Amino acid sequence: MGRAASGPAKRGERRAEARGAGAELGEDLWGKPSIQRRVAIAVFLQLGQQLTGINGFTTLGTQFFRNAGLQNAFVSNFVSSFGSFIGTAVQIRVVDSLGRRPLLLGGMAAMLAAMLGCAALVSAHPNGGVPRALGVGMVALVTLFHFAFGVSWGPIC
Repeated sequence: MGRAASGPAKRGERRAEARGAGAELGEDLWGKPSIQRRVAIAVFLQLGQQLTGINGFTTLGTQFFRNAGLQNAFVSNFVSSFGSFIGTAVQIRVVDSLGRRPLLLGGMAAMLAAMLGCAALVSAHPNGGVPRALGVGMVALVTLFHFAFGVSWGPIC
């Protein structure tokens, strides 16, 4: 009686309307250069965050420290993760005065230095048997890495 038709023709009309709305969204998203730039920046920031290597340190941190010859790898992993916490607290205080770009670039440089330092320490003893001093040095470098991540790539992205 007062019921609208729900046959294939009506469903086709609804699909066409939905496609039209999707096309308008696509035009708004990709048709304007200012929006394209913002989307590209967001995508590359997220990609950069994943490529920093933080997941390897957080997931395999205890194994990394155990291989470095440290007895209590869980404590070492906690200490290095605490560096990220402190870095985030510092970032909250300085992001508005320094800006995001210098923090990202400085954090990237510090993370690179920490990774190169870890690589140098590991390559000095490739077959294990790392002296305790080198193990402590690795904890310090990984803590620096976590701190730099906490100041830059972690909270900004």
